[in-house]
Amino acid sequence: MRLPALVEGIFLQRTSRFSALVLVHEKKEKVYVPNSGRMQELLTAGGRVYLAESLKAERTTKYDLLLVDFHGTLVSVDSRVPNLIIMEALKKGNLPFWQGQELTDLKKEVTFGKSRFDFKVSVDAGRGRWEETFIEAKSVTLVKGNTAMFPDAPTERGSKHLQELVQAVRQGLRGMVIFVVQRPDAETFAPNAETDPVFAENLQLAAECGVELHAFRCVVQKTQIVLGREIPVLGG
Repeated sequence: MRLPALVEGIFLQRTSRFSALVLVHEKKEKVYVPNSGRMQELLTAGGRVYLAESLKAERTTKYDLLLVDFHGTLVSVDSRVPNLIIMEALKKGNLPFWQGQELTDLKKEVTFGKSRFDFKVSVDAGRGRWEETFIEAKSVTLVKGNTAMFPDAPTERGSKHLQELVQAVRQGLRGMVIFVVQRPDAETFAPNAETDPVFAENLQLAAECGVELHAFRCVVQKTQIVLGREIPVLGG
């Protein structure tokens, strides 16, 4: 996906869950942070960040914080990106595990049980049979060593999604989680059991019950973000 024109800034401090102070053109600007995660290792004082200017007049902040330069590696911190990238991949048939299979009836924000999943799609399973598949896309920004990890803060909502996907599978549907690692430096993915042991346990249970787990790292540039190769999921 293409990115808008970016403005360079120097990160100063996180002021709230969704806002931060950034030095832009030698002026302190309050900017929107489109990610509720902690991202403590990424958002450090003095770090270089890249912003997109908002054209909405009703906004109280002029910029969105989209990219962080982490020791020379560009990391996307926009939690809206994974859904956009996965939607693009579904429309183009670019997901490797479905290459050569027809996908139809693609829908966004579909309710199942007490949850709402990011996508629902029907997959051609052959012999006139179609498999209804619920997909939940998760944004990943944390990498330790060469392992991407989710979440970086406890997430009750994430565990709830996993439990609902298990119910979908038990009803004969397909359930899938795609972890979109918004940086290029991860070789594997694992649940962050230290930060959220409940999510890690639910992920293990979901995998045992037939929920499919996938993780992809991204190629991040100042002009675009591209879904890269699939990486192994550990501990799921």
